[in-house]
Amino acid sequence: MLKQSFIKAVRSFRLPWFVRAIMAQDNLSEEHAMPPAMSLEVVNEYGKPAVRMAIENAAVLLDAEDIDRLIHHLGYLRAGIRPDVPTQPSTRQQFVLEMDPCWHTEKHPLYDGVVLILRHSGLGWTGFALPTHSLTELREAINQHLAALDHERCMPN
Repeated sequence: MLKQSFIKAVRSFRLPWFVRAIMAQDNLSEEHAMPPAMSLEVVNEYGKPAVRMAIENAAVLLDAEDIDRLIHHLGYLRAGIRPDVPTQPSTRQQFVLEMDPCWHTEKHPLYDGVVLILRHSGLGWTGFALPTHSLTELREAINQHLAALDHERCMPN
């Protein structure tokens, strides 16, 4: 039942859904909203791993499918929020690297380009439509890295 109340709260996006879920529980209006404390933890409920998301006095268990849907939905929401995600990666941020990810390519059906789909073990599959000029630039960048690796292998120790 608690999961259903969270799902109902997600349908409107004036405030973050988790804030509205707390507000609905406490009968508060948006003018009186205070940012609630949120915690996330991995639990093993009935032998099945899940994430327990708690916001003040409300909590919900999210299984793997729930988490996938939430991540997917948050991605769509973030794409519409300003400021935009920077076009260059931050030199100050440390990134979690997916080592040797699964990937797939296919011809884009609507324009001259390729769809590149990469798998991240936590974020799932993400697709990128690359037009021909981007493919050429990507190929050149990768070839430069491969040439540098070949050069390093040929150098004596």
